[in-house]
Amino acid sequence: MEMDSANPEVAHEFRFFRVYKDGRVEKFLWPTEKIPASDDTITGVQSKDVVISPEPQVSARIFRPRITDPTCKLPVLLYIHGGGFSFESAFSTLYDPHVRTLAAEANAIAISVEYRLAPEHPIPACYDDCWTALQWLASHSGGNGPEPWLNNNADFDRVFIGGDSAGGNISHTLAVRIGSSGLPGLNLAGTVLVHPFFGGLEEDDKMWLYMCPTSSGLEDPRIKPPAGDLVTIGCERMLVFLAENDHLRRVSGAYCEELKKSGWGGKLEIVESPGEEHCFHLFNPSSEKAVAVIKKIASFINQKRGPEHPLPIAYDDSWAALKWVASHSTGGGHEPWLNDYVDFKRIFLARDSVGANIAHNMAIRVGSEDPDVIKLVGIVLVHPYFWGKEPIGAEDADVQQKWHAENVAFRVAINERVR
Repeated sequence: MEMDSANPEVAHEFRFFRVYKDGRVEKFLWPTEKIPASDDTITGVQSKDVVISPEPQVSARIFRPRITDPTCKLPVLLYIHGGGFSFESAFSTLYDPHVRTLAAEANAIAISVEYRLAPEHPIPACYDDCWTALQWLASHSGGNGPEPWLNNNADFDRVFIGGDSAGGNISHTLAVRIGSSGLPGLNLAGTVLVHPFFGGLEEDDKMWLYMCPTSSGLEDPRIKPPAGDLVTIGCERMLVFLAENDHLRRVSGAYCEELKKSGWGGKLEIVESPGEEHCFHLFNPSSEKAVAVIKKIASFINQKRGPEHPLPIAYDDSWAALKWVASHSTGGGHEPWLNDYVDFKRIFLARDSVGANIAHNMAIRVGSEDPDVIKLVGIVLVHPYFWGKEPIGAEDADVQQKWHAENVAFRVAINERVR
């Protein structure tokens, strides 16, 4: 916005804009250069612009990677651009290629949100617009939303939120909102914060407070997340990027430490880029470290989800069972059969397949920790699983023969005669 020389008196001056006493705003990095949606013949990524809400005006640019199977389901990344809440665009020469590259590398549908900017649209407009975009995405989960690409190809069990700088801050806030109030129709599989903004510098704090006139101050949970918010983050995994020379490094690093202490049950992964500045990957995208950021985000999106109770739960539960058996060795346990009839100097472990793997690891643990008075005489491993490149095709073949072999082996182990 150009300055009107007729009234040059400045009321406020911030990092990205100044405000004159008559209310006019002059942005320093303005206007943002924008480019139209297009199809990339090299990567095969297609893009188009969509209207999410006519009033208030919220739109987005959607990127879809090359589709070879029209029925395939792809992960979805809702991307929120940075720019100090006050400039940049999903349609800019900076963010269009960035999100396009993410879509290609991760083989994911990416939705880059065009939210309203402050201070002309005071905060919380940007947060509200991005939540509206997330709700719009979820409205496609039944296959009858307004956007065919999402109806046909989006995997709503693998939805990710991500953004850089201010966009990282908004991404955090969305993840908290999903965790506290839910959003039917999608599963938030992970959140990506790249050099996220959480205040901490006096000049940035003053700018944020000006842009958010309804803020509760510097303790506002959007810039200083309390433990009660962190523990409710609604995803299982979070990936946070830090840059050594980033002016936001101290505060974003503190965010990670607070998240670790909060009691949040998810997995936090932190990636630090030595010697780099704030959002370096956007301004030098072909550099080795910038390419590594893209590849890491893609890997994070495509990481296979574990079961509802990830390992080492199975090992821990089996160890707890063995300890429970050992608790009966003095005759004062909870189970009369074990108190009355078990010879605790003749304990065996036995199982097949992955159970055999667990039995093997329990035997190692017995040897190293010597649980109570249990004497482990032997273990029986039937078709044990210990990884390998070739599948064990016959593992479940001829069930009767397998059952007989297992029982013969067990009876041999405990010194019974086999006929």
